[in-house]
Amino acid sequence: MTTSHVRLPSHVRAERSPHEHAWSTESGHPTSSGHILYVRCEICGVRRVDLQQRYDTPPAPLSKLLVSR
Repeated sequence: MTTSHVRLPSHVRAERSPHEHAWSTESGHPTSSGHILYVRCEICGVRRVDLQQRYDTPPAPLSKLLVSR
């Protein structure tokens, strides 16, 4: 099976290409509320800020999807 990818501007990709995001952590830092993670989808490039309150729980989104223009 062959998959072809069409390169669209990031703001179009996020709005018109529904998919399960493949989040990758770009950076992070500890805070009094937990660990802040700056993540980016490897597929469409949108970014989001997450908070991981404890190391044994998954991160939760703090922001909406941030699209680079």
